[in-house]
Amino acid sequence: RYDLFSLCRFIGELFKLQMLVHKIMHDCVVSLLKGSDEESLECLCRLLTTIGKYLDTEKAKVCYFAAFAERSFVATSSYPNDPLFLLFFWWIENFS
Repeated sequence: RYDLFSLCRFIGELFKLQMLVHKIMHDCVVSLLKGSDEESLECLCRLLTTIGKYLDTEKAKVCYFAAFAERSFVATSSYPNDPLFLLFFWWIENFS
C-alpha cells in the first residue's frame, strides 16, 4: 500500500518537473476515479495534493471538473466522514 502511494507521489513530482504532460495526468486521474475502492481514492487525493497548484489553469479546471462530475459515486460512499473523502471534496470545491 505504501509503495502505491509513493508511486502516485512520484508521478506527481514528474508532472511538476514537466516530464509528464496534462493528458497523461488526466488519464491517471480518470483511471483513479474509475476505481471504486478506498485505495484508489486515497491515491487520487495524494496525487491531487502533489499536483494541485499546477492544475490551476482554466483549461485544466474544465477537463478535471468534467472527470469529477462523471464520477459522483464518492458522494454515496460509506465513508463520508473519512478525512481522505473530505480532502477530496475540499479539492473539488476549491479547484473546480
